[in-house]
Amino acid sequence: MRNSLLGLGLFLVPLISCGQEKDSANYSIILEDTIFQFRSIDVFAHYSQGPNKAHKTSVISEDSLNRFQSFNLAEALKQGTALFVKSYGANGVASLNLRGTGASHTKVYWNGLDISPPGLGLMDLSLLPRDPFEYSELSYGAGALPLSSGNIGGGLFMHTVPYARGNQRSQLQLGSGSFGRQSYLLSNRSSIQNLRSVSSISYQSSANDFKYRLPGETERKHQQQNAQIEQFHIKQGLHYRLNSKQHIGLNAWYNFTNREIPRIAIANASVHDRMEDENFYLNADWQYAINARQSRIHWTMGLVNSSNRFYLLNEAVPSRNDYRSYQSIFKYVLSPKDKPGVYTRKLEFSLQNRYDIVRNDAYTQAQGRYTNALYGNYTLLLHSGWELGAQGRFEVFDRKLAPLTGSISLAYQAKNNWKLYTNLSRNYRLPGLNDLYWQPGGNPSLEPELSHGIDLGYQQELRKEHQSLSWELNLFWMQVQNWIQWTPNNGVWSAQNYKEVANSGLEASLNQQYKFGALAIGLGIQYQYLRSLNLGSTANPSLEGKTLPFNPSHNFNSQISLHYHKVQLAYQFNFTDRYFLDEANYYYLPSYAVQDLRFGYKFDWHDQHLQIQLGINNLGNRDYQIIAWRPEPGIHYYLSLVWDWRKN
Repeated sequence: MRNSLLGLGLFLVPLISCGQEKDSANYSIILEDTIFQFRSIDVFAHYSQGPNKAHKTSVISEDSLNRFQSFNLAEALKQGTALFVKSYGANGVASLNLRGTGASHTKVYWNGLDISPPGLGLMDLSLLPRDPFEYSELSYGAGALPLSSGNIGGGLFMHTVPYARGNQRSQLQLGSGSFGRQSYLLSNRSSIQNLRSVSSISYQSSANDFKYRLPGETERKHQQQNAQIEQFHIKQGLHYRLNSKQHIGLNAWYNFTNREIPRIAIANASVHDRMEDENFYLNADWQYAINARQSRIHWTMGLVNSSNRFYLLNEAVPSRNDYRSYQSIFKYVLSPKDKPGVYTRKLEFSLQNRYDIVRNDAYTQAQGRYTNALYGNYTLLLHSGWELGAQGRFEVFDRKLAPLTGSISLAYQAKNNWKLYTNLSRNYRLPGLNDLYWQPGGNPSLEPELSHGIDLGYQQELRKEHQSLSWELNLFWMQVQNWIQWTPNNGVWSAQNYKEVANSGLEASLNQQYKFGALAIGLGIQYQYLRSLNLGSTANPSLEGKTLPFNPSHNFNSQISLHYHKVQLAYQFNFTDRYFLDEANYYYLPSYAVQDLRFGYKFDWHDQHLQIQLGINNLGNRDYQIIAWRPEPGIHYYLSLVWDWRKN
């Protein structure tokens, strides 16, 4: 590993110089997440509302990620949203259950590259860092179709955002906390004439040796053992403007995670497994601006090279799961000539190709999958406020025609800042390669899962001189056929299409800001109600009408923040309703509420910004579990120092 780190360390290029540039071209190049305006010197983040404005999205901003100095993206989502993150203990695998779907129904993308493992089918969110120069966006349902199918729950997008020309920003974060937790992060964004650079390197670890008590006990007399985790990340992004019409970019990311996996709390704590995850992601893109109406060509290519090594009971030889993915997306965006005062149109076509190959000790041989797709999207925006959208996706995998997927949508944007939208969608998910080829239990005869869904949403924003208010309400319903699940079959666990599922519910959010002189007050509330039912099961008809496991009916998150001059204070409250652990609904984990508190003090001196933060998590010292018999820590603290230097 040391040789790998040395080589990648040489690849990290922190650019610390600033340059001037003269150019007055009238062209813009638009990335998925960034618009480069060459007529000015501005580069700013741009988050699309899925394929159009009629699909629900939520942006996880830099402030949200840094508010409580989360250990990773999984912890940030668990703390700062009303989403349910299924975490196997303080250092364990974490996955996202979005709208009642499974972890394999939400893919993760980094700068347009699908980094979700094609074998297991789910992404471990505990491997994703909290990067100050990246923004994360969650797109629900068919809003994630432009990049791939399979996002029945949604898609999680991570964007690397270059800095403005002539600007520079460097940041250093140092932190230490309870249970041996430590964190170090150094990042830099800068530019030299036509070149932008985004670099970061980080290391963090935690012993996780907290005390806990089992149900029915009155005091914490047990101590977590063999639960250490350490992570290393290094990233480098380079973006270069060839001329007034062309732009190229290259992003690389290497990460390594080593963690001990303790036995459940009622087992022998001195016996444990260990797991290593090593990943390398590389993507390159080229964009060509055709005209000033933002018509363009965009070609993205990427490589995913990952290895998961599982050491059972301290064995020297691991069980390996290695995979590699080659991906390419060629996109053509056409903006036909508008009819002034009447409508604006946008057409998008893309040809997508990928090849995945997985080598697993449980396979009889390496297994691969070819996928080719043609995607199209049409958006008509009437200047009266109405927007009509339609998207479709034709996909072929291993010479088989996949079900047609897509959506139609309608939105109305009023002039007084309220919006009403709806969309109907059809999606599908291919079985993971483990579902097909794992021995024993893999089932090559599995059919793709097929889903139908509908969304109805309302958004409104009100602004006055010293306050702002925004709120959103979204209703959703989906039905998934051929749901894939591993179940006992003649004494062997195997993958089967054996049930049909219906998920429905509502999501609501409210954000309000007040300012009274030097005092700023912020309030944020998020709530989710979910009803996830098994409509029918061919393997076990008695499960019909039962609630799917690991789907709490109610999730609630609230945040209150105060800013007065250089002092910051934030309080957060999370509530998770009880949820069942089994399909028969016999066993469940009780509801729990977790509170967090953060205090910060900021020093400003010219271009230098220094901030000290103290966070106290699980303020009520609550005993709770997300996975049965895997305890979470009680009250604990985290102290950090953040130095931020910006030059314009």
